[in-house]
Amino acid sequence: MNVDEAKSVFDRLCVELQQNLGKIETEQDVRFQVINRMLTEVLGWPYFDVKTERAVESGFIDYLVGSDGKNRLVVEAKRTARILVDTKSPRFSSYKTGGPALESARGGLDQAQRYCIDTAVPYAALSTGIEWIAFWAIRTDGTPPMEGRAMVFPNLESIKDNFAAFYDLFSKEGVINQLYQVYIHEAEGLKIQHTEPLTTVLEAQDVRLLQKSKLAADLEVVFRKFFSSMAG
Repeated sequence: MNVDEAKSVFDRLCVELQQNLGKIETEQDVRFQVINRMLTEVLGWPYFDVKTERAVESGFIDYLVGSDGKNRLVVEAKRTARILVDTKSPRFSSYKTGGPALESARGGLDQAQRYCIDTAVPYAALSTGIEWIAFWAIRTDGTPPMEGRAMVFPNLESIKDNFAAFYDLFSKEGVINQLYQVYIHEAEGLKIQHTEPLTTVLEAQDVRLLQKSKLAADLEVVFRKFFSSMAG
């Protein structure tokens, strides 16, 4: 699945969700009716790569998503009635993970971070199925996780308007390639520049050592004797 195919699936799912939001009441409803479908139908994670209710030292993980035998993503689910984003801005944006815009999400973020530590997964999502928050839970770049930025989709409309970013942040392809680091670093002011392929001036068959001149041969003997006497 590519991003264009995923967008088509999301658009159909979005229509269904908007028609049935009133029927999604409990956290189990959110997981079964929304997040399961988002992960597998929209974001390209195979069913057998998605583990639920895995017991760890800190509790039970709602979703532990993996690939190639490695844990890749922790997803903590909350019921739709729970508000995660305190700002009224309807747009996709980034906010300080431990800041006031995500104060209501703090408990869920802390919980997801503990699960990440238990499973050695650096990246996590917190979601009501409608609101989606991506954050770098275990960092090795010197920035405390709660001081870093989280990428926030406050509603379905913000996902629709920024679907490429949503796909990069949560899809199997995007998570495996750690594209979340690019988004979060850019949100924190570190610009990731695109690389350009380098081309050699000479063709491979033209690359060869130059023949040593007679003067160079004579000087080599002088240098060798001079520097060897210094070393001795």
